[in-house]
Amino acid sequence: MRISMPLLTALRHPVRAAAWLVLAAPFAASAPLAAQTTDDDNLYRAELVLMERLESRDGIVEKMGDRSPAPLPEEAEALWIPQDDAPALSDRDLLPAEEMHLREAAARLERSGRYRVLMTAAWHQRYAPGFDSGPMIVQLGDKLPLLGDRRQFEGSIRIERRRYLHVHARIHHWRTTIPTLPELTSLTDSPIAAGLSPHDGAEQGEMAPAPLALPKRELVTWLHETRRMRSEKLHYLDSPTLGLLVYFEPIDADDMETGTLETVGDQ
Repeated sequence: MRISMPLLTALRHPVRAAAWLVLAAPFAASAPLAAQTTDDDNLYRAELVLMERLESRDGIVEKMGDRSPAPLPEEAEALWIPQDDAPALSDRDLLPAEEMHLREAAARLERSGRYRVLMTAAWHQRYAPGFDSGPMIVQLGDKLPLLGDRRQFEGSIRIERRRYLHVHARIHHWRTTIPTLPELTSLTDSPIAAGLSPHDGAEQGEMAPAPLALPKRELVTWLHETRRMRSEKLHYLDSPTLGLLVYFEPIDADDMETGTLETVGDQ
């Protein structure tokens, strides 16, 4: 029996194995997203669940603090941007959470105590051959202390249609750090380093507070992965602290208009 690469990867990591085996069972069917001939045949339901792996918080071995990922594109569409006391901002027409195929999978992950679900997003879209969504911005998790509206998790997800659908995930996990500086600086030794000029009237040997240490963002880890997708098959992308479930399903335009679409849990 051939074991798919996502499953093989999960089985090498006990923390991931249980979640993968439980979640993958309802999605055993696998069919390639081959080139189609009509717009209706190119209509799909896309579903994403992004989660934080809580058990990895204290066991990260990556040293990412000196890495500087490319900034978020300024003109990109929004997939999920939180708003204070309001639903998340999105340029996709997101479906209600109760209509998602992956709603029960997300609930099981939360109940396990090992994961925190950050985003559940589903929508209908036509993915004709050659389609490219471009990067869709996501901002997730808690706000970083002392850094305004910046979030723990920021990045983009891009969906591209070739012969198959491809998902490109670029999500970065950040934390706030404050540089360590001496509490006092000798003006005799370095008045400029203390933020003063020699004309500020400080007497020789006087001590003054060190310059203010400004908080900054430090990269903890990232999810950088591109995966080829098959319809009606659950895909799992992950990093040391993040996991992304992806599911695509071809849908019939007539069923969507008449409201007869069913979810996995209803079948």
